[in-house]
Parts: sequence; C-alpha cells; structure tokens
Amino acid sequence: MSHIQPVRIRPTDGDLIGTTAFFRNRAFLFHFGEEIAKLSTPGRPVEIFVHACSIGAEVYSLAIYLQTVHPTVDFRITSTDISGGFVEYARAAEYPGQAVEALTEQERSC
Repeated sequence: MSHIQPVRIRPTDGDLIGTTAFFRNRAFLFHFGEEIAKLSTPGRPVEIFVHACSIGAEVYSLAIYLQTVHPTVDFRITSTDISGGFVEYARAAEYPGQAVEALTEQERSC
C-alpha cells in the first residue's frame, strides 16, 4: 500500500484548514472495530460520536471499516466540528483523488 499523505483543504471558515486522510491509523480502526463489535446487540445500533471530525475522512474510514470487516454490526455515527464548513464538506463526501488513492477497491466501493 502506498504511503498515506494527509490532504489539506480550506472549504470555508477563514483560516481553518481541514487536514485529513482515509485509513490513517488502521491499527486503531482494527481495535476500535473489535470493541464496537463486542458492544453490538441485534436490533439495537451502536451509537458512535466523533468530535473534531475535520472534513470527514476518519469518520468515513470508521464506517467503511465496520461495513467491510463487521457487516452484521448495526451502527450510527454522529460527528461534529467547530467548523460548519468542514461538516458540510464531510457531508458532501467529494474528495480529491489523492485523498482516496490509498484505499483498496473494496473500500472505495463503499
């Protein structure tokens, strides 16, 4: 896999710059995903809150990881950031090619 390079984007909000990368910490996602899977109960979603989501790549990485590795886990992610522009950018989920180049085909399909 290629070296992961964070992408810097200035969507709005003046001097604030969103810096993010998909799957920046796969080891953390593995361990966090295992803990979320343990909390999973059929018919009841695991509620996950992410603060300081920046422009969303880490949040999407978590969602993609759970969908691909733990597909039976029902989950909901709520995220926020001090920057409304970052949240809107994350909601649109339109990232430049360099931000997604380290993703596998399966991860990109999500």
